[in-house]
Amino acid sequence: MIFMMSKKESDDKGVNAKRGMTTKASMGWFPGTAPLGYKNTFGKKGTNTIEVDEEKFDLVKRIFKEVIKGRQASEVWKDVFENWGIKISKANFYYMLGKTFYYGEYEWPKGSGNWYVGKHKPMITKEEFDVVQKVLGKYGKPIARKHTFDLTGLFRCEECGCAMTATQKIKHYKKTGRIAIYTYYHCSKKIKK
Repeated sequence: MIFMMSKKESDDKGVNAKRGMTTKASMGWFPGTAPLGYKNTFGKKGTNTIEVDEEKFDLVKRIFKEVIKGRQASEVWKDVFENWGIKISKANFYYMLGKTFYYGEYEWPKGSGNWYVGKHKPMITKEEFDVVQKVLGKYGKPIARKHTFDLTGLFRCEECGCAMTATQKIKHYKKTGRIAIYTYYHCSKKIKK
């Protein structure tokens, strides 16, 4: 009987916590830890808010601006980690760039489809966020852009239908000292057949 009562009490606490977090989310305050650039403020029960972290807000905003300008995200992360004084893992860096919280909206609970407009100060606009997502590619994975080839994306493989891609080879001729750059187009072999 005692076990059943403690189980019931535990279940009730879980229901109450979920209800409290959903209420907080509907009021415009993200019910969780504030992301980098923001900080949680703690007051009376139910009055906790999220405010700008004066030390890191401008640095995080600068990260978004650097990616928007066209800098490779991995280069920005390296610069942030080594020179800006923000020790953040690469995975968390890419996760941060994909957070909608930074333009003022969030989903609670995650995956539920319930979106809320936050009362916190947005760091970037929705349009800027969309640009960052385009630069990052699908699911926040970086797109490597080492070369630009004229004919990639125009042709498809006759055998499997995959897109044609290119590779660049540099050949150094020892006898003459000449360096030649060759571009080879081939099937990307995305479909395993």
